[in-house]
Parts: sequence; C-alpha cells; structure tokens
Amino acid sequence: LLPYMVDRTHLMRELGAKLKRAGPAVPLVAIIHGDDAQCQDQLHTRICEIELPNVLGLDKRKVSLTKHYLEWPREYRGAREFHDHLTYTLAQRVQPGALPPAMQRAFAALPAPVVIQSRILSSQWHRYGTSVLDDYLAYWQAWPSDTAVQRLLVFIYIKYELPETGWRRMLAARRTEAVNAAVERQLEAVNRSDRDRVMVTVLPKLDGIDEQDVEDWRTGHDAPLAREDVRRMFSEHKATTSEERMSMEVAGKKLEALLRARSGALLGAA
Repeated sequence: LLPYMVDRTHLMRELGAKLKRAGPAVPLVAIIHGDDAQCQDQLHTRICEIELPNVLGLDKRKVSLTKHYLEWPREYRGAREFHDHLTYTLAQRVQPGALPPAMQRAFAALPAPVVIQSRILSSQWHRYGTSVLDDYLAYWQAWPSDTAVQRLLVFIYIKYELPETGWRRMLAARRTEAVNAAVERQLEAVNRSDRDRVMVTVLPKLDGIDEQDVEDWRTGHDAPLAREDVRRMFSEHKATTSEERMSMEVAGKKLEALLRARSGALLGAA
C-alpha cells in the first residue's frame, strides 16, 4: 500500500473534517470520483485501514470496521424498485430478509463503524439518469436513526472512463468526455445542496500527481528512495509523454518497481 500513499492529503483532510462533524445519528455519504487510472481500490483500502481508524480513534488491535459492498442494479426503474434492490442486496450481506430497522439494530450492536461501498462507471451513472443520485441519497435519508449508536459510512466511487485513442475512435472519445463532464456538473450541484438526516460530501476529484507530491511522500513516509530516484522517474515520464503529472496507477507501478529494486540492492549488499 505504501506506493499508493502519495498525495491525497487534501482529500483525507476534508474527509476527516466531515467525519468529526458527523455523529452516529445520521449516515455519512462520501462521493469519490476520478478516472480509471487513479487507483480507487487502493484508496479505499487506505481509507479503511489507515485514515478511518486514525480519525475515529480506533484501536486496530481490538476492533475492526465492518465492510459491505453494495451493488447497484443493472437498470434503473424508479425510486421504489431502486430502494427495494438496495435493501435486498444489503440484507443479503447483513441479515437475509431483514429490513432497514433490523439491519440498523445489527449495526448498533457492532463494536466499530460500518462501511458500505459502491462503485459505478460514469457511463452507467449517465444511463441511469439524473434522478438516480437523489434517489440514492433519499434512501439513506430514510435510514432509521432511533438505534443509531454506531457510525454508518457510505462511500460511492465513480470512475470516469478514459476516452479511447485513435482517429477512428474520436467520436466515441468525445461522447465519453461529454458524459464525464455531465456527471461532474451533477456532483457539483449535489455538493452545494443541504439535506436533512444525512451528511453528504463530494470529495475533490482525484487527479494525477506531480514530482513534489512524490517527494513529500518519500520524506514523510521515510521511503527508502533517494531524491535522484524521484527526479529521474519524472524526468523520464516527461520525456516520453510531455506531461508534468502522472496518474496514480502509473506512479504506483513505478514506485513499486523502484522499491523492489532498492530492496534487492540492500539485500545484495548485506
């Protein structure tokens, strides 16, 4: 996980602030969005294994988060069917056949917060229509709070699909970019709105990282790399792509390779 700890500090800071403001009485819904190459899987692992325990003061030796994955339906057929699908799917993981009040009672008996994760591609989100997000948030607004003694943390990860390359694919690429832009506009509107009985936050979009981000990571985490390793990594990247920044996916793989090489060199020297 170490190579994927680069940057994201601003995102973690904002998430931490929201967690401190949100008590157990209402669910916290955090929306995280970025393109395919920003390593959302590793980010969620970081959030669950490091950031949440630190912010919430959990002793990881004694308690652990309860995590559930909540799939969205293949098709959207209105709020009622959507809510029924969410209830059925979540109950299959918590207590088959249970309704939200029974599931919330089960959550309340746990020693640590509950994390619910969903993932969706921007094209699928766009196909659902603009009302699906409001209906999803309405589901958590209606979540029973009379037994809410344990935090309920809901994470939605939206992946913007990267445009295809090549002249023949230009039209498809433009369509993909238009869909991604439409989703971003909707998220901006959500972040400006207030809702009762649920706290919603749209975290900053996941972008690529630059040399300073990696240098801060190297120093802050005592990574066994030299300053020259970082400088060379970005110099070679810029020479081949003409770009100052690189995606987390590219950076993570390069850093993994550098760490393995440095580890092998140290073992050889020993």
